[in-house]
Amino acid sequence: MPRTMPQSRVRLAGLALAAISLVLAVTLLVRAIVIHDGLAGARDAGGLTATLLAFLFFALAVIVLVFQPERRTLRSLQWTAHSSAVAIFIAFTGVWLLVGAEVHTEPGIGTEVTTGDEVDDVLGSAADAAYQVPTGVYVQSLEFLSANNVQLTGYVWQTWDASIPPEVTRGFVLPEAIEEAYESREAYREVNQDGSETIGWYFHAIVRQQFDYRQYPFDRQDVWLRLWHADLAGNVILTPDFAAYADIDPGALPGLMQDFVYEGWDPEFTGFSIADSGFNTSFGLDRPVIPETRPDLYYNVGLQRNFQGPLLDHLLALLVVALLLFATVRLTTMDEDHQRRRGNLVFDVLGFCAALMFIVILAHNGIRGSVSPDQIAYMEMFPFLLYISILLVAMNAILLTSSHPPRLISYRDNIVARLLYWPLLLGALLVITLFTLVW
Repeated sequence: MPRTMPQSRVRLAGLALAAISLVLAVTLLVRAIVIHDGLAGARDAGGLTATLLAFLFFALAVIVLVFQPERRTLRSLQWTAHSSAVAIFIAFTGVWLLVGAEVHTEPGIGTEVTTGDEVDDVLGSAADAAYQVPTGVYVQSLEFLSANNVQLTGYVWQTWDASIPPEVTRGFVLPEAIEEAYESREAYREVNQDGSETIGWYFHAIVRQQFDYRQYPFDRQDVWLRLWHADLAGNVILTPDFAAYADIDPGALPGLMQDFVYEGWDPEFTGFSIADSGFNTSFGLDRPVIPETRPDLYYNVGLQRNFQGPLLDHLLALLVVALLLFATVRLTTMDEDHQRRRGNLVFDVLGFCAALMFIVILAHNGIRGSVSPDQIAYMEMFPFLLYISILLVAMNAILLTSSHPPRLISYRDNIVARLLYWPLLLGALLVITLFTLVW
């Protein structure tokens, strides 16, 4: 009777956890369907991830109920550990898919504007004291040259109303361009029927921006072009030329070439935004150049990284290391005959772990070369976890072959380490993924 009480309590706890998890999972799933009018429209990774986690807890509870690890038989312990690892892996990959399917349509800088009324609301009183010049952008190519430099080519045009005096300088400036801020080449000029004049320029610029790579390779970047009037002292405000686009909806990618070659990126949105900026200098002029703040026009290109490529490039070597580490744990034993037959002495394990550490360091350096040096990316968590795993495997071998190994390690000849290797490693990755990509 005393032996059956703990088992019955475990089963009751498993049943309670399974029931609670199932109710929670179904509730969250129904809520996602109702709010988003079907799963096809549910692009919120946070809400769907909560549903996925509820199903994970339900699966773990069912695993405990079915395989009964409280009996402590080798078969029940193995099936529980392996099934739990599979369930965690499915949840882990599910979070990846949900994060990858999420859609972002808001620019990273300024206030998004899609209509003339929104422009007037953002500009406020500043619009009354300056000439407004409708400005459009058409991007033909975009390429990341480094972690902070982006090369763009395309056209910028402006429509100058007939009421604007001819002495007001025509043109624009790309202030973030490294060398080509003032080097745009006039491509066409046309006088419209209402007397206004449209001037188009071809630009080729390398702009330097600060990007956020902390979620690499699931990162999203907002590449933007800030446009100024060519004369800093001129009383001109640049506004979006909405009339020049067939569809201004951000998801329709206005101003982006249709046959665009993205090289590892997928476009999510394009559009205009307006943000206030100011300077703490007069640029040497004997009169105020600009007010305390001025509205700047931005053209934004929202990009989502195609994460399959980086995952294959970086994770294959790390996966091989994880498998070899597991094989090392499987072969680590207290049996001296097996040690001699398998060559699994502690010095052999330490030498092998050192070799695996070198492989992980090389893979880590490859990841660091793809992100900004002052940021720690999500993918770096994989080599970090393997560093810790390698140290733990080495310590496990040292303690197991010591004269008085701890009971937890010596239990059934190192079975605890063998059974917990994958659930702990995958569980740590799942937790890191949730806190880095979702929460």
